[in-house]
Amino acid sequence: MQLFYKGHYPFLRILVAFLIGIFLANNFSISEKTYDGLCTCCIASAGLFFLFCLVLGWSRRNLYSIYGLLFLTSLLLAGWIKYVDDDPQINAEHFSRIKSSALIGYVAEDPIRTGNQLRFPMQISKRFSNKEFIKTNGKLWVILQVGNVQHRPQISYGDEFIFPALYKEVPPSYNPGEMDYKTFLRHQHIWHQSYFKENQVQKTGRKQGSWLTSTAIHYRETLVEKLNAAIKRPDAQSITAALLLGYRSQMERDLQNAYAVTGTIHILSVSGMHVAVIFWLLTKLMNWMGPRLKWLRYGLLIASIWSFTLLTGLAPSAIRAAIMLSFVITAIAFNKQVQIYNSIAASAFILLWLNPCYAFDIGFQLSYLAIWGIIFFYPKIKKMWQPTWRGWIWLWDYTAVSVAAQLGAFPLAMYYFHQFPLYFLPANLLVALPVTAIMWLGIVLLVNPFIWLNHLAGWLLEKIIEFTNRSIYGIQALPNASLEGIWLDTWQYVSIYTLLLSLFLGIHYKYRKGYLLSMSLLCLLSATGALRNLTNYNLREVCIYNMRSNLAIGLYSSQQSLIYTDIPSLNDRHIHYSVWPESSRHGRFQKIIHLSENASWQNQDLIIRRGLIQFGHKRLMVYDGKHKFRQPLKIDILLLRKNPPRSLEDILKEIPCHHLLVDASNSPHTIKRLHQQAENLHISFYLLKNNFAYVYKF
Repeated sequence: MQLFYKGHYPFLRILVAFLIGIFLANNFSISEKTYDGLCTCCIASAGLFFLFCLVLGWSRRNLYSIYGLLFLTSLLLAGWIKYVDDDPQINAEHFSRIKSSALIGYVAEDPIRTGNQLRFPMQISKRFSNKEFIKTNGKLWVILQVGNVQHRPQISYGDEFIFPALYKEVPPSYNPGEMDYKTFLRHQHIWHQSYFKENQVQKTGRKQGSWLTSTAIHYRETLVEKLNAAIKRPDAQSITAALLLGYRSQMERDLQNAYAVTGTIHILSVSGMHVAVIFWLLTKLMNWMGPRLKWLRYGLLIASIWSFTLLTGLAPSAIRAAIMLSFVITAIAFNKQVQIYNSIAASAFILLWLNPCYAFDIGFQLSYLAIWGIIFFYPKIKKMWQPTWRGWIWLWDYTAVSVAAQLGAFPLAMYYFHQFPLYFLPANLLVALPVTAIMWLGIVLLVNPFIWLNHLAGWLLEKIIEFTNRSIYGIQALPNASLEGIWLDTWQYVSIYTLLLSLFLGIHYKYRKGYLLSMSLLCLLSATGALRNLTNYNLREVCIYNMRSNLAIGLYSSQQSLIYTDIPSLNDRHIHYSVWPESSRHGRFQKIIHLSENASWQNQDLIIRRGLIQFGHKRLMVYDGKHKFRQPLKIDILLLRKNPPRSLEDILKEIPCHHLLVDASNSPHTIKRLHQQAENLHISFYLLKNNFAYVYKF
């Protein structure tokens, strides 16, 4: 049985070939010579393809496979080449290749504001070396320490700066489960970062970058100010700005978390839904245009969609939707049959050609998977029930769309975020009407020139958003609103997608092999999960986290998860970033306990008192060298902190240990001294500073 005819989807094959090239480039580091070889092969395969087409023509069907092989090979190599173009190992003009005293660059994206820090990528254009400015390129991640809120510098996209050439490579993650910031920035072609104080950088007074992007961001800021003038409540301001314009800089973290836990976070970013609403409205308004005005209607629709995309500050999600809709509108205008899979593949290919880094953008991946889920699963789910009452039809349609989108996105979302919103369906159904009302009122507010009408729309928006937020917080407070601590391997989320696809093909097409494959994968996933739980049941784990000068020790078993730390709360941002990912993996079925450094704890498996930790049959100690012991105290792991004044030999006479750890609360001089003494005494030594956390399982 042939389910799909490959000739219908040429862009799908083009996209797959290009993506393979990008993923190969991401996983295999190459030298300049290899890069030159790839360029030669790409030009050769593309040249042969066009040569065969010109000489032999398209009529010889027996050569189609050779044509396809040459064309797809050139695309694969093009994807590889485009992705590695900016790599410092390949790019001879990258600013990091030659030592400089100063750099000139411009702000490449709107700065992210967190506390007294501004974070943004800087596109480097010149370097100062040998008493002259020389052209260069590359991106640098800048963290700028600024003053208080009243005296913050006005920094926006395109501002050009001159600053000292003080940078270092982005460090890797130092704790298990922690976000790998180095890989995250590398996927944006950023390999280096700098930390500056406000007085270390200076504006040149010039504007650089894309005029179009700068104009779009400027108009978005103007519209945000107009929204804020009409809406008084901060939460209503942030929701409206995020939903209409993709502006989330002013949104509180708790509010974002509530929408994430309930599976409604997608409404807070401009996406295909928002652009589609604009498209639907304009289509209704232009219904009066007959066939003679077809091209005028086409031009107005395209111009309106891209104008709205510009007003969002050219948000990537809005660009994706605008490109896809542009393909659909163009196909309709030329009376061509709209192949939705082909249109989606074409939009993805164009975006990736413009910026191959999108392939590793989580929003890009989840957006296209959700669209694929809607296209593939929605018709099949909708056929399961055919209501007759109009209200039930609307409710069932929205339910089918929500379920289809979740089926498309949830395996990858669980892989990245390690959670699943259990009440996503009622949450999405509950906010459907309010969100639609917010969009209409927001559009009225943006285009309306009358102040009194704007204030009325603003008041209505506040009331609707207050109801929506209360509903979201209420769903968040329900028991098990989000299943957390879900950790999937790559093969597992791929298996889940294969399982869903084969199951629905089996149901829809009565495809027996689809049933068999889905049941086999279900058994495999269940068996591996059960085996992992059985293996970990009697396993204990000690994780001494790299928290710089702070202390955090995770003590995990099947019965308990405890964090022993000098940080006062588990809600601290450092705990949330570095400790919580690994803790949530172990604390999935029990509450995670917070224990302060000076507190005591005792149960059948764990005793903690004055820095001494007895965990099962293993013994740990956190020691600063200020206390002495009358009798030797045998320890498995000894962690030295806060510059112990005594020599290591004296310490080990009282506290003999198998493994010695030293963290960043010690000064560089103390670390050097302890390391040298440990080598002389032939003691196992591990430095946490600039190294991965110490994980011990038994």
